[in-house]
Amino acid sequence: MSVAEFYQYLEEEAAALLKSVVPEQARVWSRPEERVTRGRAYREILKIAKDEEVELIVMGVQGKGALTRLVFGSTTHHVIREAGCPVLTIRG
Repeated sequence: MSVAEFYQYLEEEAAALLKSVVPEQARVWSRPEERVTRGRAYREILKIAKDEEVELIVMGVQGKGALTRLVFGSTTHHVIREAGCPVLTIRG
C-alpha cells in the first residue's frame, strides 16, 4: 500500500466513523455533512465555515490542562475567537 493509498484509506474510515455517530433522526430536520480534510483542525474548520457561509459551528470540547492551552491553544478556542458565526460547544 502506498502512502497516498494509506491516506485515502484513513480518510474513508474517518468519514464512515463520522457518519455513524450522527443519528438518522437528525437527518430528518437538518443536513449534517461529514468532511475529512488534512491540515490544522481550526484552520480547516474556519475555512470551510467561511467558504460555505455556515450559520452555526457545533463543536465538542475536551478538558485539557491550562499549560497545554497556554502553550498551544486549543482548536475550540481558536475557532471561537476567529469564527464569523456563532459557535456552540458541547462537553462530552
